[in-house]
Amino acid sequence: QKLLDRVAEEQSAVKKGQQDVVARLSRVDDPFQRNVHLGTVYGASGDLRGSTDRYSEAKRVAEAMLMRKEVGREFWPTLGLVYAELFRNAIVAKDRTRAQALKNEASARFVDSDTKMEEKWWSDLRGALEAWSENVYPQEEKRIARLRDDVRASADDPQKVWTLAVSLMDSLGNLFEARGYFAYLLETHPEFSQVQNGNCIYRIAEIHFAAREIPQAIKRYAELIEQNREHPKVVDTGSSSGVKRRLDDCYKLLNRMGYAREKGGK
Repeated sequence: QKLLDRVAEEQSAVKKGQQDVVARLSRVDDPFQRNVHLGTVYGASGDLRGSTDRYSEAKRVAEAMLMRKEVGREFWPTLGLVYAELFRNAIVAKDRTRAQALKNEASARFVDSDTKMEEKWWSDLRGALEAWSENVYPQEEKRIARLRDDVRASADDPQKVWTLAVSLMDSLGNLFEARGYFAYLLETHPEFSQVQNGNCIYRIAEIHFAAREIPQAIKRYAELIEQNREHPKVVDTGSSSGVKRRLDDCYKLLNRMGYAREKGGK
């Protein structure tokens, strides 16, 4: 029961804090960026419809920017990520017709004018989305009920809680449920290997970042650097999911969302 209470507590905290996050993101001037941020915020709280609405608006804004030639082909990969999020949301919403239509639309749009073939970055992304939607997602969706049963039967087994949380986060994109399990492990099982090696705190930081809970994300990334200096995501200074790049993004958002001004004013 303690575990389920912790999951419910986290979910309640997300919902309670979301109004403030959304209000702060309304200060982001760029309508494309603003809607992408809101898409991830709603997704992190399990609001699939809200997330899809925001990503759809971001896509509409981007298409208008391309039409007005404010951006060119260099912007395509950024738009491609929005297509990917819309595709994932459609799969989770059991709307495979919509998912297929989005994929076809993107494949027709992102074509190399010289080779008349799909751009390689899109071909690679499309392949990853297809592998996830056709293999990973259906298998994990069937497995998740058993994983939940395992946790209910052995709530004190940290490995079982970890396996469930990772499946929810990585395979099903269900950050809303996963965050409570990770929080429980961090607080209740400090001896557990995935807590000791920093993987648990990194995942908590990533969930805060997805929800654009920026002060909490910064705090957790900083703790990871302090406690696990050799963690792969701390050492990785290049990729977008490395701690260095994440913190850069966090500090930019800290200003845009008005946190920095408030801190300075106190």
